[in-house]
Amino acid sequence: MSNTGSLTKYQQEQINNLSAFFGSLDKLVRGFQLYEGKGALVERLLQDAFSKASKALDDVVTVRITPVGPMLYGEALLGEGQTPKYLFQLFCDGVRELTFHPGITLEEMDGFVDVFLTDYQDSEDDMVTALWKKDIRSIRYYAVDTLGVQVNESDADLSVQESEQLMSSEGEGEDMTLSASDIRLLKAQDSLGWVRRCKAPSSSEDSELSEKLAGHLIDEGHWKRFVAIALSVEGNTQPMIINMVESLLVQNQSKELIEILDSIADLAAQEIDTASSLLSSVLSKEMLSDLAPAFVEDSKSFMTAFERALSLDGYEPEGLVELLKSLPIGSAREDLQNLLIQHGIDMTPFYLESLQNEDSQIVVSALQALGKIGSNAALVAISKSLTHSLAEVRFQALKSLDGRYTAEARGGLVKALNDTEENIRLTALQILADSGDRMIGSSILGVAQSADFSKKGFEEQEAVIFALSKFPTTRIIGFFSDILNEKNLTRNKKIVSKQKFVIGALAKMESPDANNLLLQASKSWFLPSDLKLEARNAAKVER
Repeated sequence: MSNTGSLTKYQQEQINNLSAFFGSLDKLVRGFQLYEGKGALVERLLQDAFSKASKALDDVVTVRITPVGPMLYGEALLGEGQTPKYLFQLFCDGVRELTFHPGITLEEMDGFVDVFLTDYQDSEDDMVTALWKKDIRSIRYYAVDTLGVQVNESDADLSVQESEQLMSSEGEGEDMTLSASDIRLLKAQDSLGWVRRCKAPSSSEDSELSEKLAGHLIDEGHWKRFVAIALSVEGNTQPMIINMVESLLVQNQSKELIEILDSIADLAAQEIDTASSLLSSVLSKEMLSDLAPAFVEDSKSFMTAFERALSLDGYEPEGLVELLKSLPIGSAREDLQNLLIQHGIDMTPFYLESLQNEDSQIVVSALQALGKIGSNAALVAISKSLTHSLAEVRFQALKSLDGRYTAEARGGLVKALNDTEENIRLTALQILADSGDRMIGSSILGVAQSADFSKKGFEEQEAVIFALSKFPTTRIIGFFSDILNEKNLTRNKKIVSKQKFVIGALAKMESPDANNLLLQASKSWFLPSDLKLEARNAAKVER
């Protein structure tokens, strides 16, 4: 993912200058190959590369060498698909960084190009060795061990020390022992092919090599053996395996990716420290950022490795949480979400962030999950969605509250009393009425006194008036009195209905004032006889 927006002006200038330098370097290498290093054109290309190098290298700068080409500050210096084969070979031979110092000379530039022109196929050297022999003062390098090491016949017999490093493990119910031939396979040149399976221009020669290797590593047992060997040999081979996983991720090679992850997970389950460390690395936030497409296709197959990682002491699940954020609504997202919850991961921050998503389905899913969490912070967050522009989101927020109330959520619930949807208004009203919060009464009274209250349906009017019965304040008793004393000589149905609701509400109120009002209503000239009778029967004092 590009981070151009966070770069300084100077850093962007460095990227532009080094991009120009590597582009000029590539023309120079191809010019040398085409004209055998002779002629005026080659001289001009050398001068152009030297000029661009002098401009780009005004300060010490370190360039990362990756399977997809050179990178600086996380930005590719060459366009996608433009990585020359020699730079890819440089990565395969183990170079991970090139550090350029100011003051490069024409002779050093010529020597640097010569590293890329040499044919290493029939040589015991590789590019790392060539760089070491050149000892270019202005260009230093950092390299790691790789599996692309040639083995002489004299090396075929394992030493006692290497033999003691052989590991045993079990897969599919069968014993699996790492033999001497396995170690030789690990050191063989063909193993390099697995590192080459990445997003870079591949020749027919590379494809043929990959197919040949695929014939050897055809199932999970072979992958497990391969990883076990890599972790058991002398030297740190974890970077090689991480690069392999990264390459499979970039290419979306799901089958191979699942097999290698399961292999690492199986070895980690056997409490092999290097395997546990490796599993944490390959399932880190940085590594999982591109996994979403493959995970959506076959989420179940990734679960074994994920579950093993979550069981490891010290594993940070941020990578899996970030993966969850990038998934669309569906079974894959639900599977990963449930797995994280089962392992006790606090998902509240994730769900809070999801509430800001533009996809209403993701917001609804987050509200459902927050409802299950049920903490005070979760309830407050849910209540804030009661003002969402979409009715389905507002209604889900009320469902997620599930009748629960917290003082911090009061504001959102009160606003919901004026929602455009009746079912939302009624649900919010029920939660507020049952809250026991004495400050709610005035808010509900405001709804009942609004100009459009009489336009609402009878069911809603009754619900609001009955909700007021739970708050026996002087203001509410006065409001009820005004309704009962309303002159209705024509017996308007709407007014009669409202008066009937008030008598029912007063009957539920545990208040002497309410009883007195019922007694007054039972003798009122303005009420129909059936309502007076109902008021008399509801009064809780002797008549």
